[in-house]
Amino acid sequence: MTTFRISTWPRHLLGCALLAISAKLLFFGRDLDWGVGWTTWIPALVLLIPASALLRRSVLRRDRHHVSIESGWLWRRVFSVRLEGELEVLPTAGLRAVILHQRGREVALATWISAATATRLLAWLDEATPLPRRAPLIPAGDR
Repeated sequence: MTTFRISTWPRHLLGCALLAISAKLLFFGRDLDWGVGWTTWIPALVLLIPASALLRRSVLRRDRHHVSIESGWLWRRVFSVRLEGELEVLPTAGLRAVILHQRGREVALATWISAATATRLLAWLDEATPLPRRAPLIPAGDR
């Protein structure tokens, strides 16, 4: 069984930085009146979403026919799927997400990764079982 680590120290560092910015915004907004305070609270709460995603530990393990996704902070959740279907690399806010499409369902193998990491992940998956690729659908306004 081989391992592909998605969570790295730069991701954790960026997640900690976003968490610190969020905490500072909440701290600065606590003494403001409600009408002005919400201008710091809302961005602080929105920054918690990517911070929590970047701080989560994510590891992929694969054998010949399955890939297991381990994710979590303190307790890890393990989700195993068969390596069959199509792979798709989606652009997400300047980064990438690798999606496995299987007969009516989609499994996100990795999110918030760079293009280079997505390419390495696809090559790592192809070592076990080469899967066909699906081109992402781009909305007409983005062409």
